[in-house]
Amino acid sequence: MKLRLENVNAWIGRKQILYDVNLGIEEGKVTAVMGPSGCGKTTLLRVINRMHEEVRGARVSGTVLLDGEDVYKMPASVVRRRIGMIFQKPNPFPNMSIFENVAIGLKLSGIKDKELIRRKVREALEAAALWDEVKDELDKPGTALSGGQQQRLCIARALAVEPEVILMDEPTSALDPIATSKLEELIRKLSKNYTVVIVTHNVRQAARVSDYAAFIYEGRILEFNSTAELLKNPRNKLTESFITGRFEMLREVA
Repeated sequence: MKLRLENVNAWIGRKQILYDVNLGIEEGKVTAVMGPSGCGKTTLLRVINRMHEEVRGARVSGTVLLDGEDVYKMPASVVRRRIGMIFQKPNPFPNMSIFENVAIGLKLSGIKDKELIRRKVREALEAAALWDEVKDELDKPGTALSGGQQQRLCIARALAVEPEVILMDEPTSALDPIATSKLEELIRKLSKNYTVVIVTHNVRQAARVSDYAAFIYEGRILEFNSTAELLKNPRNKLTESFITGRFEMLREVA
């Protein structure tokens, strides 16, 4: 397992958000975390790469292992380099060019060789399927790109520092169908070289891009299986209702 969560609980102040989460993430695969809004999906990602602790009053118990090492015993900067994060809305750095948006992580990590930086920026943009679209306008502001291009720019920024795991928090929620299709195709390609965890409330998207899927509800993992098996033969009634689109109706009855 590339990542393993063991008995993970998370709070903000007195409010508990995650309850005894146990989850294994296979290396080189795409794992989808599905569930309704407010069920703890985003918090789960933020716990994995230690962004949760940046929230005032936040705390975590349990263990998060990356290649068998406890991420909470590593420097947070090391964790966030090894585990990249793509957010729900594209967030290119304002007042930075396309090139600078990708190069910033390299420079902050201490790389000063300009030729090496140029090469790594190109490699990252190519891996994010963006190079051909921006290669002649690298000095253009990153914020001038379309929404889909901005999200791929953010992916390139994450890839530039060569992470091992990429976490994606509903990365297509702000994109149109064409941009969504391009990004989903990219996610499948990325899994050849990276371990990917994607949060989504879109069952069809999980079916298209993921190898494994977990269903989370009220902070608890109710079910985990291969995506094909979970969607075809869900064992939990809430999982089944979510997959079939009857979730809100079932919750109202309950």
